Amino acid sequence: MEKKTAWIAAILVIGIIITIGAIFIIQKNKSIVSVVNFEECREAGYPVMESSPQQCRTPDGRTFVREEGKEVSFLEIKKGLLGNGIFIEEQGMKQQRIITSTEQWSDLWTEMFPTEQIASAIDFDDSILLAVFMGRKGSGGNGITIEKIIENSQSIDVFSREISPGKNCVTASVINNPYHIVQIKKSEKKVNFIFEQGIRDC
Repeated sequence: MEKKTAWIAAILVIGIIITIGAIFIIQKNKSIVSVVNFEECREAGYPVMESSPQQCRTPDGRTFVREEGKEVSFLEIKKGLLGNGIFIEEQGMKQQRIITSTEQWSDLWTEMFPTEQIASAIDFDDSILLAVFMGRKGSGGNGITIEKIIENSQSIDVFSREISPGKNCVTASVINNPYHIVQIKKSEKKVNFIFEQGIRDC
């Protein structure tokens, strides 16, 4: 009797494991099927091939090609290095900001320059600001630049290049946080920030 009970318990456990596994596979397949374009494929974490144009492939073998959008003009608002112990929140970690209101712009400016008067009055009915911060660096020679902005049918892609000094460069030992802030025409599209790294040879 005890042996029979043990067999029944084992069969039940195996059945539960199989059921859980089946549910997991079904849910995973549903999430894959729900991907219908390049942006969703990239956001799901599937591999992006560095071709031209870029392509993203799902585990079920489908490939989505990134559409070629149009380049958006932008106006530089401010670019430089934060220093003297002044850093954007989260201890100077690398980050990006989308500023859509006067209040947000005032708050960001106060974080960056507590003792300075705000530099520019922005018409947020017509524009938004995009800001990138490289994060806290322990030496000079670092920088970050928004190089181009591409508008697609579903999103706006912001391409930034981070530059670090090469191993042969002699740099000052100074804590800083490179940043770049630009202004573009207002849009309700999702903004994607794409970072590329470069080395400055000396």
